[in-house]
Amino acid sequence: MRTDAQGALDFALIMLRMEGGCPVDCNAITDLFLQALVEFFGTLPQIWALECMEHLLLVNLKGNLQITVQIANEYSKNLGVDACIEVFEKSDKDPDIHFKYIEAAVKTGHIKEVERVTRESSYHDAEKTKNFLMKTNLPNAWPLMNVCDRFGFVRQLIHYLYTENMICSIEEYVQKVNPRNAPLVIGLLLDEGCPEDFIKGLLPSVSSRFPVEQECVKRNRLCFLTRLLEYLVSERSRDVDVHNALACRYRPAVLLKHIESFSTRLNIPKLIRVCEEQRHLKDNYHANEHKATKERKEKK
Repeated sequence: MRTDAQGALDFALIMLRMEGGCPVDCNAITDLFLQALVEFFGTLPQIWALECMEHLLLVNLKGNLQITVQIANEYSKNLGVDACIEVFEKSDKDPDIHFKYIEAAVKTGHIKEVERVTRESSYHDAEKTKNFLMKTNLPNAWPLMNVCDRFGFVRQLIHYLYTENMICSIEEYVQKVNPRNAPLVIGLLLDEGCPEDFIKGLLPSVSSRFPVEQECVKRNRLCFLTRLLEYLVSERSRDVDVHNALACRYRPAVLLKHIESFSTRLNIPKLIRVCEEQRHLKDNYHANEHKATKERKEKK
């Protein structure tokens, strides 16, 4: 096949036309020719290989997509990842084409390529890609994190990672992919019933930002919030927002002691304002609870 491609093709056609049927499995013959084609691309200079890939897609986009994807995966280092992606983008911006490229890269074990495409391509169907990646159960969650972070599937992402016990991937998401979503992630973990110790371990990722308080208040997890704040103070946090948030949760006697101990780390005017806001939120919460209870009684 390597020394006489035309002769091999003629021989294959003869076998296919033999009376009584082909003595060799037709699929096996097809696979041999496709493998030979893939190997042939490895002998071509970069420019020629890319031009041939474009021509394959131009002649029959659907029919030649799979083999072109296989060629791109096999020789992505030599051809260049960017150049391969450009071939597919120039050929078609159909989301199904880009999804099949991702699918083929996963099946052939080119996970780094999957990471790259999910991070950079805007043409694949995000919902379809997310569902596919969840079903494949990849040990590397970066492709899934890329898709969910870019297209607003953070809630589904955290639920999947937590239920699959991919705790390290949750830490990676918070620490490396999108630290700004750390408060949201902590709130979602509270919804999942995640142990407090793990949530505490995520707190260094939020640095001086602390809207985590809002996520706890929304879920009426005030006792947990207090323990969270006390943990940060015990870890010698110098974040003014942390100290203010903790101070406004204390009763007057404890609050005075806290102010005496950490006066240099408190913003007193802001603390007063936060305490007033907290009282307002608490009053609203109790008012809403009273109203809801009254409505339930009236329905009965």
